[in-house]
Amino acid sequence: MKRNLGDKNALISDGHIHQIAELYTNFEETEHCKIYPNDFFGYTKVTVERPLIEKCEILGAETEVVVRDKQGNPKPDPKLRDHERVPLTEDIDADYQREVKPHVPDSWIDRKKDKVGYEINFNRYFYQYTPLRSLKEIADEILALEQKSEGLLNEVLGF
Repeated sequence: MKRNLGDKNALISDGHIHQIAELYTNFEETEHCKIYPNDFFGYTKVTVERPLIEKCEILGAETEVVVRDKQGNPKPDPKLRDHERVPLTEDIDADYQREVKPHVPDSWIDRKKDKVGYEINFNRYFYQYTPLRSLKEIADEILALEQKSEGLLNEVLGF
């Protein structure tokens, strides 16, 4: 291997390259091959804004007032800014009304800041559950290791 490949320190052999090419050309779902449409992995990163609130005193009582710009629109509070990932297969406005608005009624989305991205999480699509060992197996292994180490300690100390 000529250079470090990061966490993926594996060189692909010619046999593996042939297997991958075969999976690609066959274009059918198997244990090692899943087929999804391109937009399945895509999302729109939407910026959710909340108003900047200032405390001020009116008629001797402290109250909270929404800070507004020259046009009368509420100014966003950068400390309360949040982001939502909405799948490309879903309507952004419907998702916002269903997922965000009920919890944060004074919020709005700034559609000028939308960004489209893609993410392929291999663990999500190719993970295969392997059951854990039973407690009895683990306990037996610990006891066996303990007995073996006792024997080594006695041997080293000459008992």
